[in-house]
Amino acid sequence: MELRVQTDGTITPKAALVGACNELVKDLGSLSREFTKEFELRKITGAGEHGGDFM
Repeated sequence: MELRVQTDGTITPKAALVGACNELVKDLGSLSREFTKEFELRKITGAGEHGGDFM
């Protein structure tokens, strides 16, 4: 796999990639927590057991 990263020179390509990866991991963690929270809430309230859907 080859990845080319071009910057405007104010940051190195490596630093830009590391920063982007860190932001992605942070965003995915937030998304995971939100899904878990919604899932647990629906489990507690019994939604989905009797034909309720997730939307």
